Formats: sequence, structure tokens, C-alpha cells
Amino acid sequence: MIDYSNQQSRKLRVLFTRTPPEAFDNCRKFPTLRPTLACPFPGWCAEVIGFLAEFMRLKIEPVDYKNVAGHVNWGKFTNGTWDGVFGMIYNGSVDTVCQFFQYTDKRANYFSFSYPVTSQTKLFFLVHARVMDFSSRMWNTFSPYGLSTWMALALMLVLQSLYCIWLTKVEAKMSSNRRRYSKMQVVWKLVRFQLYQPDRFDCFTAAGNFSLLVFTIMQCRLLMDMYQTLLLSSLLQPAPNNPFTNAGEMIKLVARKQYQFVTNYKHSWYFEEILMANSSYEMSLRAAIGENIVETKNIMEVVKLVEKGGYISPIQENSMTMVSVRSRCNFALISDGLPSMPAHFIFAKNAPILPALNRAIVMNRDFIRRTYRKYMLYGYRFDDGERPAECIGKDKATRLYDKQFAKRRGRGENPEMKPLDLIAMFGIFFLFSIGSSLSILAFCIETSYYNKQQQLIYRQKLRIVLLGPVLAFHLAMIRVQTALTNKSEEGTDDGTERGGERGRRTTNASQTEERTIL
Repeated sequence: MIDYSNQQSRKLRVLFTRTPPEAFDNCRKFPTLRPTLACPFPGWCAEVIGFLAEFMRLKIEPVDYKNVAGHVNWGKFTNGTWDGVFGMIYNGSVDTVCQFFQYTDKRANYFSFSYPVTSQTKLFFLVHARVMDFSSRMWNTFSPYGLSTWMALALMLVLQSLYCIWLTKVEAKMSSNRRRYSKMQVVWKLVRFQLYQPDRFDCFTAAGNFSLLVFTIMQCRLLMDMYQTLLLSSLLQPAPNNPFTNAGEMIKLVARKQYQFVTNYKHSWYFEEILMANSSYEMSLRAAIGENIVETKNIMEVVKLVEKGGYISPIQENSMTMVSVRSRCNFALISDGLPSMPAHFIFAKNAPILPALNRAIVMNRDFIRRTYRKYMLYGYRFDDGERPAECIGKDKATRLYDKQFAKRRGRGENPEMKPLDLIAMFGIFFLFSIGSSLSILAFCIETSYYNKQQQLIYRQKLRIVLLGPVLAFHLAMIRVQTALTNKSEEGTDDGTERGGERGRRTTNASQTEERTIL
């Protein structure tokens, strides 16, 4: 600990770990506190703490942690004490560490925090990006509207069709001059309205005219014009390769067990906030995660698990993980809806250096801001030149999904533009093929129905032609038999006096007929 009563002891024992971008180990000397031509990027925290110590006229006594890059035991609180890096500060082995930490209530019980070096440290979700293949770009034609919007458009068309069908029937009953439309005619007229090919739709009631007016303005003009405006930009820009766009979507995926959290430090401020905070975001995420958090030994194991897919890792913008993924392919960094926290130096409880250090931080805000921009915005981490050649492709590059960062760079979230190739136009050709197929199918059905009707008519005519003589003969026989029956009934009514004579005549006639036959 610094003893200010002795001018000769104005030294600050600082622990340096090999954790880029806080302190890079690729310079000739580790640690290096000032940038040079041979080492322009000694480290974000190394430059800041070196400049502040020079301002305070303190000499830094570096303590090398001697770790492999990415292998650091930051420490956790167990059995009433701290271990790891926090333990070294807690027991007085070092005054501080060249690393920025976030404030938590648990840490504040045992350590003191400096004035914020940066007002906010952004948090990102590291996730494996979706592979940009044919299936991920073929539906760009429909991307201007979401699925719910398309379903709403279809539902509005169906409801309008049903209403107009009912309305035409009512108007036909109200007026004898009203032309009757079939159901298909009503549907096709509304579809033509939708496609800017309006047909006459005569409605003499105010309800019918007002309904068509609302349908034309809202669905045919407003919604379709907006779709046409957004369509070109949707076709030109590549589809985003991130599996989710904000924290809300991420929570749903974790709750469905499609993703799992992974980290190399389970006692970070983010997980402490999840366990302790009572906001709606932390509570819903706590319920989704439960105790299912995978903890690895180092950062590289985290990167490998995320690269396999199915894992999410919360990382800070000043973490070594952020530097590592920028040199790899197919990673997405998502920050929309995530919290940000101020960054501090951490010291033992009630350290006497804090008042002077806080004043130095406030007096050198410009230098801190410039150094932050050097590393976090315009320098090493976001330099595409450090990316391997195989990652330069637009579909493979690791992208940063941060709206504020995109605005600072003067570009959109997907700045790459591409020509309209067949894949981008696939949705239009797909609609054309579907419409043509339906038209051909309807033509085949109508032709088949027409042919069957003609066959039935031909069979009826053929039956009449072939069976005409036979039917005529049978009809004649029926008429003859009917006439004979009528005559026999008339003979019965002549009286009983002629019964015997008629009987004899009938008997004689029968005998004569038998002889004739014999």
C-alpha cells in the first residue's frame, strides 16, 4: 500500500495480466505503458494507468502475473475470503490491477472503486452466426413485412371478401336492378383491387362504397406502397446472419433450451446482476437460465464452444474474447437491449490513493476518451485488416450488431451492398412460378370438367340415336295393349243378356283359331 508520508515510497504496485486489449504482450517489453512506433498499441488500460501515474507523479511498480493469454483466475469469494486476482488486492500483495471492473454490491463490501474511467462499458452477446446460404437469402422478397403482417394482410382480404359477398346478396334483394355476382366474381374483383387492376364494383349502398374506400386506401394503397418502397432495399442488403437481434429474443431462445450460457468467469458482474437484481429483464433471464451455466477454464474454450453453435457468451467490449473473435469467422456480436455499466479501477477498502486518483481521472478525461476511441472504435479491435483472408467474404465476416456504433460509422447495420443476383430475386420468381402453376392446374381442372360434361352429353345423344327404334316399337306395343284393354272393359259393360251369346261367340272363335293354328 502506498505510504504518502514518505516521498520515496510513492510507488504504485500494479498487477499486469496478459489480457488484450487491456495489456498486449506483443511489445518488446511487458508491460509497455507508452505507445511507440514499434509498439503503437501497448494496451488500453496500460496507456491510461501509465498516463495517470505520470500525472500524479507516481512510479508504477509492475507485477507480472505471468499467465498465458486468456488464462486468468480473477477470483471469487469463498469461506470468507477472496482468491485469485481479487485476493491479491484484498491481502495487500498489490495495490490494483491493470483492468477495469464494474461496481457490484458484493464487491463494494470488500473493495473500493475509483471514479468511473469510462461512463459505460458495453456488453455484447457472442453467438455463432447463421451460415449465409441459399435458404437464408431466398426469402428476401418477403422480408419487408414480418410473418404477422403478411397474415394480417391475408386475413383482411378474406374478411373483405366475405363481407362483400354478403353485401351483394343483400343489395340484390333490395333492388331488382342490382346485378348478381357469384362468389368467385367478388373475390376476383377484390384481388384485382389489390393488384392495382380495379374492375367495376357497383354498390348503390353507402355501406358498400365506404367499405371499398377503406379497403382501397388502407390495404391496396398504403400497405402495398410501403412494401414497394422497402422491397428494393431489402433485396440489395444481405440478410442478417444473427440468430436473434435483441435480449428479448435471446431470452425466448434460452427458455426453449435452444441456447445455453457459457463463460470462463461465472462470478462476473453480469451474472451477479442476474442473480441479485429484480428488474423484469433480470428476472425473466434468471428464470430462463436457472443454474444451467457452463463454466470453462479459459477464454479460448468459450470461443470454441460458441463456434460449435448452441451457446451464448456475454462479453464486454474491453475483453480479450472480443479481440479473439475479430480474427475468426461466423460470429455475431449483439448488444441491442443489453445493459452497460461504468468501468472503475479497484483497490483495497478505503485506499488512501483514491482521492488523488479520482482527481487525476477527472482532469484527464480528454486523454481517456481519445484512448478509448483508439482501441474501441477506430483502432486495433475493429481493424478488418487483422481478419484472415477467408473471413473477408460478406457472408462469413464477424459483424457487430450495435446501432450506435453503426451510426458513428455513418452506415447501417448491414452496410454491404450487392447486385441483384438470382438468389436475391428468387422470391419474385418463386411467386411467378406458383402463380403459373396454379393457373395451369386450374386450366387442367376446368378442361377435365368440360370434357366430362361433353362426354355425358354425347352419351345421352348416342343412347337416343341407338335406342330410338326399339323405344318406338315398345311404345307402339304399349299403345296397342292399352287400346285392347279399353275395348275389353267396354264389352263387359253391355249387359248380362248378351253374356251367353258373347260367350258362345268367343268359344267358337277360340276353336276356329285353334284349328287355324293346327
